[in-house]
Amino acid sequence: MRLIACCKFILIIIFSTTYLSACSSGSGSGQSLIDYFDGLIILPANDGFHGNELWISDGTADGTVMVKDINPGSGHSYPANFIKFNGKYYFAADDGTSGKELWVSDGTAVGTVMVKDINPGAGNGSPGLFSVINDRLVFTATNGIAGVELWISDGTPNGTIMLKDIRPGVGSSQPVHFTEYKGRLYFNAEGIEGRELWTSDSTTDGTFLVKDIGIYVGSGDPHELTVFNDRLYFSATTIDYGYELWVSDGTTEGTVMLKDIYPGVGTSEPHELTVVNNRLIFRAIDENGIGIWRSDGTASGTILVKLLALSALGNPPEFFTAVNDQLYFSYSELWVSNGTTDGTFMVKDINPNTGDHPWSLWGYNGRLYFTADDGNHGRELWVSDGTDNGTYLLKDMNVGIDNSGANFITNLNGLSYFAASNNNEGRELWVTDGTTTGTEMVVDINPGAGSGIEYLFP
Repeated sequence: MRLIACCKFILIIIFSTTYLSACSSGSGSGQSLIDYFDGLIILPANDGFHGNELWISDGTADGTVMVKDINPGSGHSYPANFIKFNGKYYFAADDGTSGKELWVSDGTAVGTVMVKDINPGAGNGSPGLFSVINDRLVFTATNGIAGVELWISDGTPNGTIMLKDIRPGVGSSQPVHFTEYKGRLYFNAEGIEGRELWTSDSTTDGTFLVKDIGIYVGSGDPHELTVFNDRLYFSATTIDYGYELWVSDGTTEGTVMLKDIYPGVGTSEPHELTVVNNRLIFRAIDENGIGIWRSDGTASGTILVKLLALSALGNPPEFFTAVNDQLYFSYSELWVSNGTTDGTFMVKDINPNTGDHPWSLWGYNGRLYFTADDGNHGRELWVSDGTDNGTYLLKDMNVGIDNSGANFITNLNGLSYFAASNNNEGRELWVTDGTTTGTEMVVDINPGAGSGIEYLFP
């Protein structure tokens, strides 16, 4: 097998046929399994012989090869959670002996090695949620003694250490919702105060609780952390107000509830916080029902844009995705909003009978791409410019009523790569240039009906 290590534009690919639960991805639709740096695309996959391993591709069939058989033979290493740091790619993988640990790659077999066996022996260190703060790799992991806590690495074994045992002992603080703001990492973690807002500058002394928001309810549970107009916005709960919209400047005193959208103990549950055209747009519930809201960062400027339903029951608007100063979202059908009442409407009734429930929304070359089911072609790849006439099926890749289910999307070098299946080859790597004829399979990694790319990690 030939290894390409010096192409100008290369895709790193990990192919798998055995993931455990389904998820959609792409901007606004869950975590993508495809990533890239310096012309590299990374995603999970399998050629049918080596299990789930790390591959590279230059976007052609001949230029798609395995980087390294990390778990030798037919075993799976399940590479995941890729991030660029100091000119290399760091990720989690299992070599079959050390469990799932921290690895690094420069795109060559020799340069793909384990950084550290964080949980010594066969136990899993399970590194994840990678971020880079102040020239350090910050992530979650466990050493088997403490629970899942905050760790840092400078890329060396000795420089890979637990940053802070936020929940001392064997318990896990389980940090989540990593968001960079003002050169620091902000996140949700469970300490002795419950699950609250924390921050870190990648030093032990600089890792501390910002505010005990839910002091009387056990946990403030901050989530949906989003940076907008030099402030950090999020959803959190208190005993008096339920889940509402909060804002922080990074200090205890500057962390306050912005507005009680559902007055009193009612909970507005702000979700899908998305910055569009210098506005923060999100969904929330008030005493009238569920709707689209917007905020300029002030209480008086946080207002209902459009009420969608008189009840919060049923599927809420989701997969908020910003493209060209427009917000697209799925609400039974495809909707769009410019942050005004008149500018918030259903784009097209794609499936008049049952609704098509758009998934995998992502922006590419100024248009929205997504999957939908019109009742005749299965779930296929669609494109929209925000108008009825400009919203159409791009290609029926899995011809007939079966689904191709495009997902795990990334844009690179003027093209958009994704995973999809057709009638003959199973789920493989595809590419589109935005045209029907330019939407095609790159390579059949797992030849025949087997799938090179599947939905999930174990």
